[in-house]
Amino acid sequence: MCIGKNISKLRKINNLSQEDLASKLNVTRQTISKWELDETTPDLYMAKIISNILKISLDELVENDKEFVKTSNTEKLARTKIKILKIIGIILLSLLIFSIFYLIYNYCSIKVISTSLGRYCYVGNEEYEITITKYITDNQISTGIFECPNCKYEYIKEINDIINYNDINISMQYINSYFESLGGHC
Repeated sequence: MCIGKNISKLRKINNLSQEDLASKLNVTRQTISKWELDETTPDLYMAKIISNILKISLDELVENDKEFVKTSNTEKLARTKIKILKIIGIILLSLLIFSIFYLIYNYCSIKVISTSLGRYCYVGNEEYEITITKYITDNQISTGIFECPNCKYEYIKEINDIINYNDINISMQYINSYFESLGGHC
């Protein structure tokens, strides 16, 4: 803390001589000189009056460096929480940006080829429209969709078990055999 240098500097900024400041504080000019030379320091009461005359805070007068100011545990905890929240925010933002770029890249780079086969199958007087669609991505992954809007639940379940989306032609043969086993045809 350089309170003497601050008094001198601020006194000059406010166009006050040592005598002028001494007069306002009811002290001698020598007292002001000793303070400015850091031979002595004003007491707390006098420092408060000086800060009011020089139009600054008491902290500014004593030039409290942040490293010398004691901070409470609550302030330390609050600062730590803010730092942690900033780090979490940065991590989440980074993950979000990465995810967006990943999705855009995958969405734009995967080409899907689809093939569909459909036919009508009959059991008794009931007609069933069956469609199998095969999707192949450019990394050769096959998936598909089986559709039969008016099929009975047990038909859908059993047909799903026999479908092979890698070869939908063979799957259609399996479906023909399945309907023949029910006494129908395709």
